[in-house]
Amino acid sequence: MNAKAELGGSGSPSALHLERLLVAAADVNGPSILAPVLRPTRSLSPRRSSEESVYTGASTATCSTRASTRAHGVGSCEPTAEEMLYEEMPEMPEGSRWVAGFLLRPEQLPPGIEDRDLDALVDEVHAKCGAILPTSKQQALRLVLGMGYSSEAAVAKWQEIVEWRAFVGMDLIRQEQADAVLADGPVRFPGTAEVHDKLICTSPCAFLSIDGSPISIWHAGTMNTRDAGALSIEQISQWSRAVFEYKDAWICQQSEKTKRLVGYVQVYDMRGMNWRHYSSRELVDKLKAALQTGGFYVEAVSHMFVINASTLFSATWKVVRNLISPWTASKISVSSGVPDELIHLLGTGEWGLDAVK
Repeated sequence: MNAKAELGGSGSPSALHLERLLVAAADVNGPSILAPVLRPTRSLSPRRSSEESVYTGASTATCSTRASTRAHGVGSCEPTAEEMLYEEMPEMPEGSRWVAGFLLRPEQLPPGIEDRDLDALVDEVHAKCGAILPTSKQQALRLVLGMGYSSEAAVAKWQEIVEWRAFVGMDLIRQEQADAVLADGPVRFPGTAEVHDKLICTSPCAFLSIDGSPISIWHAGTMNTRDAGALSIEQISQWSRAVFEYKDAWICQQSEKTKRLVGYVQVYDMRGMNWRHYSSRELVDKLKAALQTGGFYVEAVSHMFVINASTLFSATWKVVRNLISPWTASKISVSSGVPDELIHLLGTGEWGLDAVK
């Protein structure tokens, strides 16, 4: 493998896999399921590909089975936060800090931090949210960050989340998807075939980032203007809830194991988008049903890439990004092709190369 591939460049296996996946999605005669849904237990760090991933919570030398990892929760061989800090990231970006037991990079801290005592703020939010429904320190931290350090807004958002989860019965879905993260065999979401055939083709958790978190792709150009009406909003929502809950279970478990607050990456491939997609009100409504579930997972998306964007879309984005906060805009990248930032995020990626035929 050449030096460029070693760095996760255009010649890396992951880059080739991504290109094959995008091409397959553009093929109207291609399969509706383009790539398998990955699990964190399959995560081999592209920079330490000869070793067992720290995210499995085990090493081949002392923890030989996945059952051992499940039996001990985070795994009896899990490195400490300090060990991971120096082993995986010896050179920490200036401005990184520990909050509520989790390591945060500078870009994860919204503007306005100043001299705030974040640990105290997280404790306050954790206690107030717990009066509504007990939750974790990690969830409280995500709420604090996502709601701009406002305790009142964080608690109000938690109230909204709790009410939504009770209304749609998310406790059962959480158990199913948390089990799916740890189980063997293919990961399946309810209604996947119908959503892919009649609405839009997606590739949930088809890639692993260099830190082991999931990368999902929405192939926007595959939106089906002809058959979208055959799907009910509830069918789409059931599929969406399972997908977003699986990703949330993944990043929550990974964050607890690594003591780094991680999120998932969303990629929207605009190749094939045309005026029919933009002008169809029914498509907009159905796509909204597929995406709005994400609004109940605060500070879960680490970055969003819009790739293969048209000139018109790119020009529109230049206007829109001035209407949102600079911090939110910094999490969104719009490119006419596939940016190096995304390719490098994939690392060398020695997995999944046979997923797309």
